[in-house]
Amino acid sequence: MPAKNIELNDVWEAIDIQITLNADGGTLPDSVISITRKFDANYGELPVPTKEGHTFDAWYYGDIKIAVNSKVTNDKAYEIKAKYTANTYTVSFSSEGTLATSEKKVTFGQTYGSLPNTSKFGYLFVGWYVEGINTRITEDTPVTIAGDHTLVARFSANEIKLIANANGGTFKATEGWELNEDATVA
Repeated sequence: MPAKNIELNDVWEAIDIQITLNADGGTLPDSVISITRKFDANYGELPVPTKEGHTFDAWYYGDIKIAVNSKVTNDKAYEIKAKYTANTYTVSFSSEGTLATSEKKVTFGQTYGSLPNTSKFGYLFVGWYVEGINTRITEDTPVTIAGDHTLVARFSANEIKLIANANGGTFKATEGWELNEDATVA
């Protein structure tokens, strides 16, 4: 029998790689938690997560930023993680008294930092409060409002103690006044 040459060809097919998406506190569209890509293929378009007070930057594998044309080079299942930048917002200050600063920039998740001083004749400054909400804001309060907002100064009326000398006479308490034992008006 005549000898025949047989040609053998290798046929390789890239394996599917399972990639878990870690939204790092954010939310993925349609509750996607993983994707499958072929080994050595491009990642292509990836879902864009959202996170309150933040802007999505990119997906990362460790310190490696993943772009649309980045290649899948791991041959086993792995995780990529979303990275974000905290948003900056403008805080306005509203006061019926004197005010040195009318607004400042704050970063979501960071503290408000120094707040302006304010004063109002005859009143004691109580603090800064979120407009429309009974929440007091201090320098150490973290920014949790995702958007520009206003802080309103609250004041309480000073109590004034008036001591009058009747100079040998007597006092009669009138409406809104009390007469105490030592003949002072309180």
